[in-house]
Amino acid sequence: GGADRPATVEKEYLDASHKLSPMARTKAHKSEILCCAHMFLAAQSNPNGILLTAGNDRTIKRWSINERLDLALDAQITCPNAAGHTVIHCHDDAISCMAVDGNFLFTGSDDSSIRIWNMGAESTYHPSGPLLDHSLVRVLDIKCGGHADAIRALLIIQPEGVLVSLSIDMVIKIWDYTKGLVLWETKHDAEEEITCMSYDSAKKNLVCGTDACTLITKDLPDLPRLLLQGATSADDQHIAEDFGRSHV
Repeated sequence: GGADRPATVEKEYLDASHKLSPMARTKAHKSEILCCAHMFLAAQSNPNGILLTAGNDRTIKRWSINERLDLALDAQITCPNAAGHTVIHCHDDAISCMAVDGNFLFTGSDDSSIRIWNMGAESTYHPSGPLLDHSLVRVLDIKCGGHADAIRALLIIQPEGVLVSLSIDMVIKIWDYTKGLVLWETKHDAEEEITCMSYDSAKKNLVCGTDACTLITKDLPDLPRLLLQGATSADDQHIAEDFGRSHV
């Protein structure tokens, strides 16, 4: 038991001189990396999955992981800009957070929007390197009831598959992302700021860390009922089916 652990072992666990030694370094972005995520693609044979990275340079990169756990750039994600041109800047400001659900990547940005990307497509070769075109599925922004301030955190709640987003003005929203629909929202009005969040599946609430060194819980509504109450239309159903086909 813990009481029988030798003092030398305890010292080893507490010794600050033991530093993490990187196995390898990869120059990945031109400026600070703010978020990364790992996913297994449904149609991918690589058992190590893929790594996704983004940050202050507003780009998203997809990395393959070989058997030696080395990283190789598999694709740089592109998207259309306001003029309809294909560009590598996937948001209008820094990309601050990520979440994944099946083949879908969700990115939150300081531009106050959330973007949904289908990572299941194959990259195509360009002289500048491999690119992943036409992967942008949807933009969740203020036009569809989204956030008015920078996005701080994202998470997916399973098995319902709803998206939860937090902005720096302390607004939390629950989305049916297949319809681009805000199902529920609340605002944290206390003095401390929420800095991160996770879902407690046992108690079915959010556990949030704050800048005041505290943990707080946020009660959530009944999610299956919330989804049933979401508005549906023929167009919404068509979009939901498209999401379902990609979410294998």
